[in-house]
Amino acid sequence: LVGGYQNQVRRWTWGISGGQVSQPASSIASGFGILDGEPAVVESEVRTWEISREVTGMLWVPSSRARRIELAAGYQNLSFRAESRTEVFSALTGDRLVEERSSLPSPRALHLATAHAALVHDTSLFSGTSPGAGERYRLQIGAVTGDVSYATVLADYRRYVPLGGPFSLAGRVMHVGRYGPGAEDPRLQEMFVGYPHLLRGYSGDPLESGHCGLDSEGRCRSYERLFGSRLMLGNLELRTAISGYQGLTRLSLPVQVALFVDAGLPWSSRRLDTELGRDRRLLSS
Repeated sequence: LVGGYQNQVRRWTWGISGGQVSQPASSIASGFGILDGEPAVVESEVRTWEISREVTGMLWVPSSRARRIELAAGYQNLSFRAESRTEVFSALTGDRLVEERSSLPSPRALHLATAHAALVHDTSLFSGTSPGAGERYRLQIGAVTGDVSYATVLADYRRYVPLGGPFSLAGRVMHVGRYGPGAEDPRLQEMFVGYPHLLRGYSGDPLESGHCGLDSEGRCRSYERLFGSRLMLGNLELRTAISGYQGLTRLSLPVQVALFVDAGLPWSSRRLDTELGRDRRLLSS
């Protein structure tokens, strides 16, 4: 649940936002055992929640129609909860014999003060389904202090080049990361590069789909490579408008197709990658 208010009466725009967002995760294991002399199937699930409660005040200061400076400061509370569930089924009849739930120890909550400053530029021109010309970028640096302290960096540059007719070329280069003594605190969720808007084709969980071959330690190394405290991304698309504005046809419904190449590299500090045994390599789609 999130909400916000923005006041645009004057040239200097200000606003406030806040809310609560819960991020659940789960891990499942199964095996065989004996219960009361009968063969049984044992299924165990551990579920965790990270609950973020945040309030932020923002100020936008435009320097031109295409550029502005953005300032923000706020408070964030991160709390954690975990529980386990164990179910035992008869291997002969499939009937559930036992179901147990219990709460698990969780890390203590984090209280954090946050702030960031950003330079935002946008001269892109929208062409029905996506920008077709111009450029956009966001250069942002932030600080988090409190129970943990670290700095955040975001550099996101996008360029749109019309090639004539319905064709255009779109590219993006982006880096986002956490740096400093608390950047890799185990209570903070790692960044994930497999979202479709970042790196297409990696969004499914291979553990749930059964597409990941586990090693001798029971780890899915290919899935672990999608996480880190820092990300570097590059995307390139050749876009063609099929219909709509500047399309091959003049149907009112805008439709676009694209050939794309995505590349990404998540990583953490050398110490943490060595400790976790992560073999970093460039990911592509």
